[in-house]
Order: sequence, then structure tokens, then C-alpha cells
Amino acid sequence: HQLADAIRVLGNEKFKAGEYSKAIAKYEKALRYIDHGGFAGEDKVQAATISCNLNAAQCFLKLGKGDEAKSKCSKVLDLDASNIKARFRRGCAYLLMNDPDNAEADLNKAAEQDPDDAAIKKELAKVVALRKKNEAKEKGFAKKMFG
Repeated sequence: HQLADAIRVLGNEKFKAGEYSKAIAKYEKALRYIDHGGFAGEDKVQAATISCNLNAAQCFLKLGKGDEAKSKCSKVLDLDASNIKARFRRGCAYLLMNDPDNAEADLNKAAEQDPDDAAIKKELAKVVALRKKNEAKEKGFAKKMFG
């Protein structure tokens, strides 16, 4: 468990340095140590698993890889359905994937937990903007088809 934590800390250092791909590799390695260490179910281990997955999700978001970020956040939500960070980041991932409906659902759940969070409000505004953009595209497409 200590080794996994040390590797996670190295991942944090890579993240701070903007080396997101290298950070993901460290978080994945830490998760492998946790999975194979026979620690599953312990509170500390669950916290470390959540932390590594959330950190990897943030890296994937920074790299514009929404599907991978969504997957990591979903793993966290499987362990802790009320994890606001996972809910928020998964909402951001859905936005990256051009999925405003799922983005809005996750972001609204996060907003229920923390109604004053400015970052959540900002992402919800992006949902509205994405919908408008998609509607404009659809109208333009319809005009070309039938106009």
C-alpha cells in the first residue's frame, strides 16, 4: 500500500509539471499495485483507488480524452455514488464528448450537493452553449437538405 501511495505521489508531481500522460501512467501503476496487493475493501485502499482514478480522470480531461475520463469517474462513482468530484469531472467529460444531456445530468447532481460552486455553474453554462451550437448545426444541416 505504501508503494502504491509513493507512486501516486510521483503521479501528482508529473501532473503539477503538466506531464499528463506520464502522470496517468503513474496513477495506473499505483492502481495495479492496489489491485494486486490484496488490500481491496480497506478504507485506506478505497480512498487511494478513488484518488488515483480521479487524478487520472483530470489528466484525461486536460488531454481532451473525454471517454477515458468518463470511464475513470464512473469507476469512482461505483465505489462512492456521492463523490462530487467524480460527478463533476464526468460531467466535464460528457461535455468533451458532445453529450450535453448526460453532462447536464451529472453537473446538476453535483450542483445539488454544492449549489454555490462556481466551477459547476460554469460547466452548466457550457451545456447551454453546446446545445445552442448543436441546434444551430442541425438547422444549417436541415437547410442544406431541404432548403
